[in-house]
Amino acid sequence: GTFTTSSLRAEWRVDAEQQHVHFTMRSRLGDWIGFGIANQPRMHPSDVITAFVNSSGVQVQDRHTIGYTRPALDADSQVLNATGVRNGIWTEVMFALPCRSPDTEDIQLHGRHHLLFVLGTFS
Repeated sequence: GTFTTSSLRAEWRVDAEQQHVHFTMRSRLGDWIGFGIANQPRMHPSDVITAFVNSSGVQVQDRHTIGYTRPALDADSQVLNATGVRNGIWTEVMFALPCRSPDTEDIQLHGRHHLLFVLGTFS
């Protein structure tokens, strides 16, 4: 699927053979991208991925909401094959998540879900 606004483009593709969902997030604004997956149309409870690209490469964190505050880090990250680039115009991050995660803090990816997006700056 695809979701596009003037400042964000999100794409996802299910790999049924590998049982993964591949995501590409591209943003014009902000230093970091936040992406959430929820079973209900609200922030909590949801599985959250935050990502940014710096001189060390892509930094991706697997998180979960504990309320309507900054999401907590998962004890065990399930993010696979994270890559990213920042070119002065776009920040682009690509990663995969397993459809069936062993992490109890994750949302299991099957059926319909609500997607949440947020962009932010470090200042």
